[in-house]
Amino acid sequence: MDVRHSIIGLVEMLKWMESKGHGRSTLLDNTGIEESRLANPKETVSSKEELQFYRNLLSAAEDSNALLEAGFNLNLPSYGVWGLALISSSTFGKAIDLGIQFIDFTYTYNRIVLVEDNQYSGLRISQARDLGDLQMPMIERDISASFVLFRVLLQDESPVDEIRFSGPMTKPLS
Repeated sequence: MDVRHSIIGLVEMLKWMESKGHGRSTLLDNTGIEESRLANPKETVSSKEELQFYRNLLSAAEDSNALLEAGFNLNLPSYGVWGLALISSSTFGKAIDLGIQFIDFTYTYNRIVLVEDNQYSGLRISQARDLGDLQMPMIERDISASFVLFRVLLQDESPVDEIRFSGPMTKPLS
């Protein structure tokens, strides 16, 4: 079954890229997304449409880290009811539990799980399906989007102590 995400997140990315001087038509090229759909917050996009948009975004930005930066532009209202549920949770722990339980209401194509031991807790973001050339950029987008959510939920500008990568890196960090 094809994943469908709310068009709201894509619209936020589109606005961000337009603010950087990139043309809407270039970003929507070969996506199949008509202009009229962008104005309807109830619309959804298929994974094929959305992933082509992100390929276009990377190409237009000419920056392999563009999706890492893009994730910083997915703010809590971009997530709709899921975001409202997180911010309405009585504790950070409950927000994380709820967020993980209903992760399918986000924009991720990755597997995100909470990992904990006696000293630390964190999120593990890993490949849920083969995204080809978008695998690492989409993980990076999820890392930065998670950072933004943590910052809002904890009301802390620096809510993360460290980010670790394991496994083969598919591109050099710049």
